[in-house]
Amino acid sequence: MSNLKNSILTKKRELLTQKESALLEEIENKTSELNSLLNKTLKTSLYIGGGLMAGYAVYKFLSNDKIESEKTKSEVKENTSTRRIFRPILSIIAEKGLSFLVDSLKNKIGK
Repeated sequence: MSNLKNSILTKKRELLTQKESALLEEIENKTSELNSLLNKTLKTSLYIGGGLMAGYAVYKFLSNDKIESEKTKSEVKENTSTRRIFRPILSIIAEKGLSFLVDSLKNKIGK
């Protein structure tokens, strides 16, 4: 009787171990797919952002509008709070984007 229970429990343990292995493999595959999609999206975002920044720089360089307006205190406060909000976001984007850019350049140089 005891041997029968042990064999049933052993079979269940093996079955659960196989399921665990299959699920871990599926998680690993989905994670790698997500990582590759994230890298593609980040790369596209960097190209678009760089293009927009280059276009804006060219526009500013070519435009002859040199209108200087004085800011009121409320405009300065709004600008400061906006900076506080976007500074961490921009630093994260710059950090991830630069690391991705360096990796892609290393891959292209290596090929």
